Amino acid sequence: GGMLLMINTFRIVLFSRREEIFVARLVGAERKFIALPFFVEGLILGFSSAVLGILAFVFVLRQVSVLPGGAIFLELWNHVFEWEVLCGGLVGVLGAWISVRKYLRGKFSQ
Repeated sequence: GGMLLMINTFRIVLFSRREEIFVARLVGAERKFIALPFFVEGLILGFSSAVLGILAFVFVLRQVSVLPGGAIFLELWNHVFEWEVLCGGLVGVLGAWISVRKYLRGKFSQ
């Protein structure tokens, strides 16, 4: 679900900035020069969404009095959260790549 949301977000972003991409292609910019800002934006969006998700999860986890909060938090901190942040960034970059590749190839039609 997160991947589909990220692709949809970047398609909306690219639709609003497609003229910039076409102008950059017309003047001869390299593909990596055009796509790199979108990849960085996807990475930042993925990281920030993972961090916000972790903060919300920790807040909810602290409210559950049945669970031993300290042990569960340490387990998640040591083994889960870094993977969540890494995967969030990768999903962001992959969503940006899937969305931007349409505008990097093909004709110059809008």
